[in-house]
Amino acid sequence: MESGDEGTYKMMQFLARYGIVFIKDVPTTVEGTQRLSERIGPIKNTLYGGMWSTRAASDEEETFNDTAYGNAALPMHTDGTYFHDPPGLQVFNCAVPGAGGTGASRFLDGHRAAADLRARAPWAFRYLSSASFEYQCHDQRCHLRASGPIFKLNAHGKIIQVRHNDTDQLPLGGRPAQEVELFYRAHRELMALLEGE
Repeated sequence: MESGDEGTYKMMQFLARYGIVFIKDVPTTVEGTQRLSERIGPIKNTLYGGMWSTRAASDEEETFNDTAYGNAALPMHTDGTYFHDPPGLQVFNCAVPGAGGTGASRFLDGHRAAADLRARAPWAFRYLSSASFEYQCHDQRCHLRASGPIFKLNAHGKIIQVRHNDTDQLPLGGRPAQEVELFYRAHRELMALLEGE
């Protein structure tokens, strides 16, 4: 990436247009990643800290109870669904790829998927943008819990947030059977889009 304001401007243009940007030659240190991140905006402090590292951990290591510390393939999801204000933008610096192909990331435009769902199955989009779902992160050090719709809309109906992570979502307990059935029908429609079916 070009240094200085011109490089930052180009990076922000790509980010605004595509929702994702890949940058080469960033130092593989936390400090190098932090310097780049601060060119975009302030770093949000969470229970993990401002900056942190993830990697597949052994069974003996103490980590947060989060799929980020495992090496299993993950379905498409957004991170931090258990925060009242989930991250709007995340920066990853892949310093060392996982052994045997683990650690590979897949990316998808969640806002585009939401728009496609709105066009393809309006009933599913209406439900997933009006019903509230609960998410949690629970381990020995913390218990975070937050709720919200999968698609958050502004007053004009524009999609402003996608909150979706099946591994963090709590059961639908206490809802009428008819609503549970509606959720699973809508969820199947959403997953077909997210997983390219």
